[in-house]
This record gives sequence, structure tokens and C-alpha cells, in this order.
Amino acid sequence: ITHVIRYEEQPWEWTRQGRLKWYTHPHIDSSARRVWLYLQEIPPGSRSGKHRHMAEEQIFIINGNGYDVHDGERWNWEQGDLICIPGMTEHQHFNSGSDPVRLLCAFPATYLNLGVGGFEQMEDAPEFNG
Repeated sequence: ITHVIRYEEQPWEWTRQGRLKWYTHPHIDSSARRVWLYLQEIPPGSRSGKHRHMAEEQIFIINGNGYDVHDGERWNWEQGDLICIPGMTEHQHFNSGSDPVRLLCAFPATYLNLGVGGFEQMEDAPEFNG
């Protein structure tokens, strides 16, 4: 079991949430499986999927600027900010800049591991054609 997840070894993938690169989740063979940690990249003028989940989520803005909508309320953010999303909050991320946005997203896997809550997807990212 690895203790180091290498950036270049993790593939980018298109999901209903948009373009993601996973670092940890319960199905990745690493020494830490109790948290989901991934990068998300949002193209200029685009947005993530709209969803909610049982666990709270923290998102660090690596680069770019934009805003979130949490249960209908808008929250502006920029590089270096931390977005804090309470559990069961319907949310979506928007890139309002001219460069791609990169987000580092993390939330505990506890609810999923216990079988008491996953994702509820309301809207797919526009680039997803699954």
C-alpha cells in the first residue's frame, strides 16, 4: 500500500462533476482511505455539475477565480481562498475568469463507508457527455 500518490500517475477523467483527477478515495490502494481528495479543473466560462452530499466539503482554490452557489446563495472566491460547504447543501462551482480554475477538493468518506449517503446529482457539467 502506497503512502505517496503521484500527480503524474493519476489520470484526468470526465465525470458528471466535470474534469477530475483523484488522489484518494476508498477504492484507491493507499494508506489513507477515509477521505476523498481530488483536483477539479473547470474551463473558462464553464461550471461543475450541481449536486449535494451528506458530508461537508472543503475546497482550496489553487488558481483562478469564480463563484459558488450554495442552496441559491452566491459566494465569490479567488486563488488562495477556501470554500466551506456544509453537508446536504446543494452546490455548484462556476469559473468567471479567462483561465482554467483548479480546485483541490476534500471531504470525509465516513458517510459513504457507512452506507448512509452518497451523491445526489441535479445537473451535469456541460462538458460531460456520458
